[in-house]
Amino acid sequence: MTDYKNMSLEELQKLQEEKKKADIIASFMASDAAKLKADTEAHDAKVALQAVEDYKNSLKPADVKPAIVQPVTTPNAPSNEKLDFLKEYTGGKLNSYEGMLSGKPFDFANSDAGCDVDVSSWSPDDIYVNAIWHTMYESSNLLKVAVKGLAINKGQGLNVQIRTIARFDKSDITTTSDPCECLSCVSTSFSTYNISLAKHGISTEICEYDVWDVGEVYRKEYAQSLAGVWAEFFDWEIYEELETATPGHSSSLASTAMSCDFSVSGSCCTDASLMAFYNAIDEVITDMRSSYYKPDFIIMHPTIARIFRAMQTPQPVFANTVEIGKNGSLKSILGVPVIEFNAANSCSDCDSTGGDVAVIVIDSRRAVGAAFGKKPKMERERNITCDSTTLAMWTYFGCAELDSGAIGHIIVT
Repeated sequence: MTDYKNMSLEELQKLQEEKKKADIIASFMASDAAKLKADTEAHDAKVALQAVEDYKNSLKPADVKPAIVQPVTTPNAPSNEKLDFLKEYTGGKLNSYEGMLSGKPFDFANSDAGCDVDVSSWSPDDIYVNAIWHTMYESSNLLKVAVKGLAINKGQGLNVQIRTIARFDKSDITTTSDPCECLSCVSTSFSTYNISLAKHGISTEICEYDVWDVGEVYRKEYAQSLAGVWAEFFDWEIYEELETATPGHSSSLASTAMSCDFSVSGSCCTDASLMAFYNAIDEVITDMRSSYYKPDFIIMHPTIARIFRAMQTPQPVFANTVEIGKNGSLKSILGVPVIEFNAANSCSDCDSTGGDVAVIVIDSRRAVGAAFGKKPKMERERNITCDSTTLAMWTYFGCAELDSGAIGHIIVT
């Protein structure tokens, strides 16, 4: 055993250097051995794979055309009925619906007489394809027209406030040539828009006995159907705020000018509905822009939108300001995108009663706000005493009209 206590410092340092060198050499050798092993295994695997491929290729039949053997004919050979039949058949001289025997056609008989088998008792009663059609929901994604960036985190209360400040006017600027004249003080006003959260939820029950009967597809599709209703709910909440708002801009047209008889007919510019709606939308858009707003969405029912798709011939001069999308929906009017919303007032609604909002024009930066605290989330709970599972979804959501000047209505009176 080495007596380290009696060794000098120089001897101990030298010993330490030698040990360090030995460790480094061992590390390099281990690394080289590992690399050699990995390279060897990779090479062996490549060789083995190539060997398998070569073996598979050796089993493939050679691409050699079979030799055509000419039949040997013997003069005055006795007639063979089978050979005669094959000769006539392969010679292409027969009608494909006839048989030949010694050059003469013959009829085939039904060979399954008395062998009919009834398998109806084994035939499944119901066969379902993989496709499942859900009842259609209204989903126009009106959330995209709401003011962005509104959210309430846990612990921040139940209300969202948007702070506003009134604009200064160019008349507030003083022009003077007096060297010592002072400016008069001008001020503006401050306010807020408020959105309050509310609790919204939906629940249903899935019986495990039904899942056992139908399969897991029942649970999956039932949950999907439950989740699908939220898009329709948010759309309706937002539209209702816009429809019931007191608009900063509006235009009216008489119900007597309404016609829900959609057809491309008549001469140019005699369609009262088309002209009235176009002029009213143009008026509201112009008024909003004159008040510094920037209208960027028009919302209407598909039956109102159809008035613009059924223009007369020849078309009026403003036809090129009405754009139809690839799917046939109304895309834009006067450059402003159109959203066709099924829950809006239809043409027949506006035609039969007065005071209905037929078209809504908005500046989406300021018209309506939609705030989420908690987004819809599905939760499951097993009820062991009822052999069922409860599905429930809750959301904390609120929406409200904001700046009335960013909302325009076309009203049928």
